[in-house]
Amino acid sequence: MQIKVLNNQSLFDISIKVTGTANNVIGIAKANNIATSEQLIEGKVITIPDDIIKDDVIRSYYAKYKIEPATAITADNLDMIKGLEGINYWAIGINFKVS
Repeated sequence: MQIKVLNNQSLFDISIKVTGTANNVIGIAKANNIATSEQLIEGKVITIPDDIIKDDVIRSYYAKYKIEPATAITADNLDMIKGLEGINYWAIGINFKVS
């Protein structure tokens, strides 16, 4: 299966929506030769491996309510959380540096 990335979607968003669990992020990243934390570009096509385990309860819920998770924090939307501190507001490579 292949899907197109929506604005501000992360691999975690895609994994949860398409497979029903974040546990498949690594498998999806490997299938697409990208890092799990890579900032995705809107419109990029992502391959979802056929052999991953899916949680149909969560998938059905997202489909029923037309939920399109898009939680990635980018430099473009960082102004929304400017001045807020703590792990809930930090983004690796933007305002949280790993050394």
